[in-house]
Amino acid sequence: MAIPMGFTGILAIIASIGAQRSAFWGLEDWIALGGLWAMTLAYAVALTVLSKRRSRFLRRSPAGQWWRAGLWTAVMILSQAGTIWLISWYL
Repeated sequence: MAIPMGFTGILAIIASIGAQRSAFWGLEDWIALGGLWAMTLAYAVALTVLSKRRSRFLRRSPAGQWWRAGLWTAVMILSQAGTIWLISWYL
């Protein structure tokens, strides 16, 4: 969860600096920037929630742990694919 949050956060910071310096910043750029910041915030909230639920996760069976870890991995891969799509579509 922390790796995609860092990736999206760095992209949001770079885009924010670009927005500040660009004379040709349009609506699509603002949509992409807002999406990057929203995803960064969502990752931070999810990371906080997962950190608080860590002890519950460790009490599960190994099969249950693998299943949940696989599910979160799939969610992160899809969200990063969405980030790449957002960048390629709007920018």
